[in-house]
Amino acid sequence: MLYVNGRYEPNGHFVNYLGTAPIKDLRYESFTVGLDFYPLPKKRSRYSFNRLEAKLDSWTRGRYARWRGIDANLYNTDNILTGGYSYRWIGFNREDGLLNLTLNNQSFAHRFKDVAVKPGRWHNLICSVDLQRRKILTMFDGHPLEAITLPSDFKLEVAGGPGDTTEREFTFDNHSNGSVFFGYAAHLKILGRALAESEVASLYNESLSEHPKFPRRHFLWPAVVLILVVATLVVSLFLWLRIRRYRPGDSQIPKPPWPRGESQTRITEPNAPGDAVCAFLFFLARSPVAPDLVVGRDPYEASFMHDSYRSDVQAGQRGREGDRRAQVRLHHN
Repeated sequence: MLYVNGRYEPNGHFVNYLGTAPIKDLRYESFTVGLDFYPLPKKRSRYSFNRLEAKLDSWTRGRYARWRGIDANLYNTDNILTGGYSYRWIGFNREDGLLNLTLNNQSFAHRFKDVAVKPGRWHNLICSVDLQRRKILTMFDGHPLEAITLPSDFKLEVAGGPGDTTEREFTFDNHSNGSVFFGYAAHLKILGRALAESEVASLYNESLSEHPKFPRRHFLWPAVVLILVVATLVVSLFLWLRIRRYRPGDSQIPKPPWPRGESQTRITEPNAPGDAVCAFLFFLARSPVAPDLVVGRDPYEASFMHDSYRSDVQAGQRGREGDRRAQVRLHHN
């Protein structure tokens, strides 16, 4: 299995860069190619910047792109497999997410209808090319695609040209548009003749046992449940401590004097450590006048208790003021 990083080298290419060595026995007029490939999700490049990001990257002299972790040599990752470095006599790529076949440096292109190349999964591609019969057979993930019929005068430009011998190779990059495959590839097969439909199906069945398998990604439910339980306990403990901070020392709460004729209602303590509503009402009703007040669950009850305590305190203050005035008069006399 091969990992292809999707980076394009614009300053030429090295020997057999991202591809095979020249295949001497390959015949342009009749061959079959097969590949298992696993495309990864596309990465952002400078070409995907909006106007603001482009200006920021220009003002910062490329620091914005480096800060975002964008590779300067990562452009287009729609390519899958290309025949030849210079002539690109055959190519497989994605266009708007759909499988596309090209010939003669993209001068001939055929987009397969509704054949989506999805990232994050293995795909199998088998293509049989027979230029003598002007037919191209393609199978994708075990499904035969529509056959391509070539024009009667069609000819590969590389055949008989200066690059006839050196271009008999396959690569994962396309130097004409800077597109490079990004993902994993395995089991590249090149056969020396064009296979018939039944032979293409047999080749796919044989390759099923060879398909690489990545470990399935499982959602970590136990870890998520543990985090939620711990977070709930921490929040409950925090609320309980906040409530305990303002409780009187004695668990037996004395009943305040109620107006005559009124039925005495029992004052209840907060019934649960995690009762946020009870805690909220407690803080609203509490005041310096009644420091030991414990709020019941009824807001009307809490308000009535607060008013009763305040009336008693005001009455006591008036009584002390009257005694002080009486003492002043006696001293004056």
